[in-house]
Amino acid sequence: MTYILNARSKTVHRADSTHRRCSLQQLDPENAMEFDSLEEALSYFPGARVKLCPFCLNTSRKMPASEP
Repeated sequence: MTYILNARSKTVHRADSTHRRCSLQQLDPENAMEFDSLEEALSYFPGARVKLCPFCLNTSRKMPASEP
């Protein structure tokens, strides 16, 4: 699974997100950064608060089985 970091809002999304409230579909390609792991995306901006999208990466939902 890959993850997309919105460099402007510092929000991480699942690249395959189809959630209708997730703003990934409106993301400006200039602000999109792709990562192979969630940890890489979260640590890209050291010292800055990078957040998870509450719709496609809701922490209360179980992550897919393919996630290591």
